[in-house]
Amino acid sequence: MMIFTPLCTFLGDSWNAWIMHFFLVILADVITVGSQVNPAVSVAIYLHDWIPFNGLCARLIGQGLAACIVFPMLGVFSPSHVPFSGPEIAEGLAIREAITTEFLVTMGLMLVILACTDFIKPPAHRPFVGIGIRALVVAGQHRTGPGMNPMIALGWAWYKGAGAEAPAAFWGRHLAVYLGGAVAGGAA
Repeated sequence: MMIFTPLCTFLGDSWNAWIMHFFLVILADVITVGSQVNPAVSVAIYLHDWIPFNGLCARLIGQGLAACIVFPMLGVFSPSHVPFSGPEIAEGLAIREAITTEFLVTMGLMLVILACTDFIKPPAHRPFVGIGIRALVVAGQHRTGPGMNPMIALGWAWYKGAGAEAPAAFWGRHLAVYLGGAVAGGAA
């Protein structure tokens, strides 16, 4: 999933983007047998006693390593004519608004996942989760990018670096929005 998700950032809002994202979510779920690729989801299911603490740690380590490996790989292997990006806070957006956006879209993600798995049941829930995730990505993309996943945001920030900003300010803001907002939204 970590390989597929950055590819969805440049798909745009067109119908092909929706279809591509729909199938990529299903494919990632089938390949990984429903494992969580999102730390906010992993923390939420840990808080609800669905996985043990060592299961949470294993997921977080795997997600973090994947994020920090995949973005540099994609940067190397992506053709130069293909836009390549990740979650970033929109220019002029206050930190409070960015945290709120990540909180709300990640809480929406959890509601989509829980509703689909409770009412539709696996594996038939996959297309509905894919549609829900894509809708949430589109809802938040002009404010905080296609966030909802702290590790995708971490991987992009790791790959991109702080740029011209002071590293402490960049990482502090980045972690508050993409880790704090998303994990709080998932846990809510």
